[in-house]
Amino acid sequence: MAPARNRVTPPADIEAIALRGAWMGHRPCAECRRESYTPRSWAAGLGVEVPSAKAMNHRLHDERIVRGTHRRRGHDLRWPELPDGAFVLLDESPLLVLGDDLVEWTHAGYGARRPRPARGVARVITPPATIASLRAGYPVQINCAAEGRDLSAARG
Repeated sequence: MAPARNRVTPPADIEAIALRGAWMGHRPCAECRRESYTPRSWAAGLGVEVPSAKAMNHRLHDERIVRGTHRRRGHDLRWPELPDGAFVLLDESPLLVLGDDLVEWTHAGYGARRPRPARGVARVITPPATIASLRAGYPVQINCAAEGRDLSAARG
């Protein structure tokens, strides 16, 4: 296996953070989540042939960064169209979409919950290809704290 280059390990809390594109890992990891890693949900969500990891990375990079800059790109989607595991910006704060709720995320962890709007348009920071993969059934790993459960109880 080739050595990892430029890898930044996301916090041990949730995969959704990595999927939103805030960390170096832009797609499900074939090493740490081998049993979940499959580009099939990606292919199904986008209606394309099963891609290579390189092709996935290239597309995600194009969806995350404004070409020729280091500026992050956001995307607008209607609130009802967002799957669990997507991240949005609301009042310049990142929030996780989780059922009928939005859960605030900070570098210190998850914070306040608020109701998910039923109408209108969200500013989405999760790349569109990842949104399509989530809609197609990719089983995103979401931390117990985001779900409002005690982490110590989850560990057994």
